[in-house]
Amino acid sequence: MAHFAFIAPPLRGHYRPLSHIATELMAGGHKATFVHHPVASPLIEAEGAGFEPIGGDLPPVARWTSPMSRIRGVIGLGGV
Repeated sequence: MAHFAFIAPPLRGHYRPLSHIATELMAGGHKATFVHHPVASPLIEAEGAGFEPIGGDLPPVARWTSPMSRIRGVIGLGGV
């Protein structure tokens, strides 16, 4: 049994696919743990996956994801 750690930006578009991968890994008998700021834990959709909070003394994640949502065009989260 292996233990996999998932580290990704705290955005649903990243956590959703990783949650599916974690679910498959756990179905195969492995462990899966997501590692991020405490406010990212609700994004985990994989039932039974672990969460290890880090950086709790840092500003909330929304402080850096909010500016990203205002970027327009191909690289932006805010659409065209």
